[in-house]
Amino acid sequence: MFRKIAVVANASKSGALSFAEVLKTRLDAEVQIFAEYPIGEKFLRKYDLIVTIGGDGTILGIAAAAARFAIPVFAVNHGAVGFLSTADRKYALHQIENFKKNNFKLSNRSMLSVDFGGVQRWALNDVVIRNKNCVRLIKLRAIFNKSLVSEYRADGLIVASPTGSTAYNLSAGGPIIYPNFDCLILTPICEHDRHTRPIILPNSGMLAIEGISGEFAIYCDSNLVGCAQEALISIPEQKLQLIESEELSFFDILRRKL
Repeated sequence: MFRKIAVVANASKSGALSFAEVLKTRLDAEVQIFAEYPIGEKFLRKYDLIVTIGGDGTILGIAAAAARFAIPVFAVNHGAVGFLSTADRKYALHQIENFKKNNFKLSNRSMLSVDFGGVQRWALNDVVIRNKNCVRLIKLRAIFNKSLVSEYRADGLIVASPTGSTAYNLSAGGPIIYPNFDCLILTPICEHDRHTRPIILPNSGMLAIEGISGEFAIYCDSNLVGCAQEALISIPEQKLQLIESEELSFFDILRRKL
């Protein structure tokens, strides 16, 4: 039974806040509605459940905090069906009754951890490496568990999780991975030499990205988090716990989207 629930609504989507108020009256718990984010982790860590109302971007905004503190997330879609937010309003109201009976199923999703210059950041979909000057190509070296994977001359490099395999990775020609797997997907962006291909790496290891041509910019889930000449990327033990929708399977969503 969830006693303290955070409802994170994307206020830019028409009707999201009003539906948050509807949920608040139906949830048998202490409920706090957040309409502005990013939300500091110290505010979210005290909750037993996070409900998002919006699209996949709303989930990305709270994913790191939810994973760190093992807070389940129930994603209510408000707009086009995304890969993460699939439950519509009608199903959301039905699922609330199941919460009261502890009747729900969790899907554990791998996060990505990137360490650089004494800083650590987490991402759900991907860590993207680009030149600080985005109009120029970048020269990079990827090393996995101290073994050279490849050197790249490209517009950038995507390191994606299975959850993020259907995001930027897919647009760049990377493979689709079933979201409950644990692995790293390494996909170059517009690779200039055309001799490398996307590669899937196991979860038990450390991926080092080195800038041959100097410092590079690091993006976590599309947000610039810093610049460095070396970054270490791995899969932390903590997972994002998504409450699964019984309406749409992963393959149902793929058929709709592709």
